[in-house]
Amino acid sequence: MTGKKKHRTRNLILAVIVLAVFIGIYLAVVNFAKREEEKEQAASQADTVQIVSMDSDHVDHISYLHDGQTLSFHKKSEDDTENWYYDGDESIPINKNTLDSMVSGMTSLEGTSTVAEDDQNYEEYGLDQPSNQITLQDTDGTKITVLIGDTNSITGEYYAAVQGEAGVYTVASTAVSGFESDLMSLVEADSYPAISMDTISNLTLAGADESVSIQKAGDTDAYNWKLIRADGSEAGIRTEYAEELLQNVTEASYTGLKEYNSKDLSVYGLSEPALTLTVDYTIETNEEGDGGDTETVTTPQQFVLMIGSQDEDGGYYAKPADNSNVYLISADRVLSLLEAGQKAEENILQ
Repeated sequence: MTGKKKHRTRNLILAVIVLAVFIGIYLAVVNFAKREEEKEQAASQADTVQIVSMDSDHVDHISYLHDGQTLSFHKKSEDDTENWYYDGDESIPINKNTLDSMVSGMTSLEGTSTVAEDDQNYEEYGLDQPSNQITLQDTDGTKITVLIGDTNSITGEYYAAVQGEAGVYTVASTAVSGFESDLMSLVEADSYPAISMDTISNLTLAGADESVSIQKAGDTDAYNWKLIRADGSEAGIRTEYAEELLQNVTEASYTGLKEYNSKDLSVYGLSEPALTLTVDYTIETNEEGDGGDTETVTTPQQFVLMIGSQDEDGGYYAKPADNSNVYLISADRVLSLLEAGQKAEENILQ
């Protein structure tokens, strides 16, 4: 064997050895990581403890605290359908899925760790004056109350205990976050309508002192949108401005429900609204014709929304014309509509 061949053979053997070493190191690292993960999982499972174990389907009463007020709900069947009702007013429609989810989570509540085997030092964990008390009762009359105490400053978890039972535990913040909801967050209310800009034919903005309409122009007009003033006069308006206004209408949404079926709209500035907007638009539906063929049917629609005063965070109270529910809408969608009377004149086509 020549010197060059011996050199190549030696290099090949060394390369194989180095590769084998790297493979060995890789496998060792992978196995070590796997063993550590298994240890962590085992430790986690060992610490986890079942705090509450109830059949969620049999729970028919639930209550919890919010801002010092007890919110209580009961479940009953009507017309073979089970629904949740607010104890204080059964006419308020409660979102069944939301409350079912809250009940389901609490009836299988797990602690991430046990921090005390007894209940002698509740004050150390804020459980002597709990921030929340969540009570479940089932159809057999079995009742259990979960006390929620302070937050662990390191993990962000809550201290929890079952009233009348020994033991203090930590629970994940997500396990109790639903019980921070106020009553209006649980109401099944209407959504802001889905309106496509290209289906709008007219937008009327009526303020306390003036009223203007942005109307889709006719086929023979030299512009796409026109301004209709309160005195009936009209003028072409810049397309960009008209679409900006329409966009604020179509992309708006209710950011929250303030009050269901309000009895005093003046509290929200809605007895004499700052602005009433009326949107005329169409929707298309597919219907089966006489011959069995599917045909598209276009139906005119109208949405009327009243805008009132602002809340402490700058949002605006709003109420649709067909009910007395008071919602909130963000200011960035409302401000340009409030200024439309003046701004529209600045965007007239010359």
